[in-house]
Amino acid sequence: MTKIIGIINNKGGVGKTTTTCQLSYMLRMAGKRVLLIDADSQKNSTGTFRAKSEGEATLYDCLLAPDKYRVDIEETIQHTKYMDIIAGDELLDDPSALSKDLQSGMLRLKNMIDNSSIRDNYDYVLIDTHPVTDMILYNVLMVATDVIIPVRAGTYEAEGIVKILKVIKEVKNSQNPDINIAGILFTDIDDRTNITLLGRTLVQEIADQEKDLDLKIFDTYIRRSVAVSESQAMRVPLFEYKKNSNASKDYEALLQECFGLDVDYSNAIGI
Repeated sequence: MTKIIGIINNKGGVGKTTTTCQLSYMLRMAGKRVLLIDADSQKNSTGTFRAKSEGEATLYDCLLAPDKYRVDIEETIQHTKYMDIIAGDELLDDPSALSKDLQSGMLRLKNMIDNSSIRDNYDYVLIDTHPVTDMILYNVLMVATDVIIPVRAGTYEAEGIVKILKVIKEVKNSQNPDINIAGILFTDIDDRTNITLLGRTLVQEIADQEKDLDLKIFDTYIRRSVAVSESQAMRVPLFEYKKNSNASKDYEALLQECFGLDVDYSNAIGI
């Protein structure tokens, strides 16, 4: 069964794109068939894997374009040297077309995937999202089998989880009862500060109040590393840029904790 994993949080700067890219890349290195969908108008996942959002069909063209211009989702898949990806698009900032029919709009991505060969061709589909609770996010949640919620350890970031959990519960109780929260992932952690312990305590309190969601906090956390921003500037996957960085090692540990998989280094591509 194909796992469709949304990486979500309604706050920016919490590591959604880094987590999406790193897990996608490491799943591919573990020998899995991976498709990354960039549902963020900032297109950072698209840039990391050097896919094109100009002159190529993007997520916008299959999800939001006017009917007469809309293309099948399989026509938007780009085969980069790193992995297959559906590119993001700046036009995803205006998802008004989805709002014309609330019900069908929320299910559009699910219907497109269900009516394609994506589930046959891929073991994992990871979806990078932007930090807005809008119809695109609902589309992701309607099709997702699992979600990962990256969060920084600060007080306000932890409290922000309450809002995204409310949205997930709404979807779970209505259209997608099988959606599962794979876990809450702490990112950008500085072990030298007490804020990590405070943030984890706050999130644990939230988790304890949401017993029906069976919330898990990953034991693995992602340490702060300058290699993350450097790899983004270089537009290469973090592991290819500096596989021995703290963050790379942490994501490798997350791959084992979340999926029970190990990286096969012979599958590394190189810049």
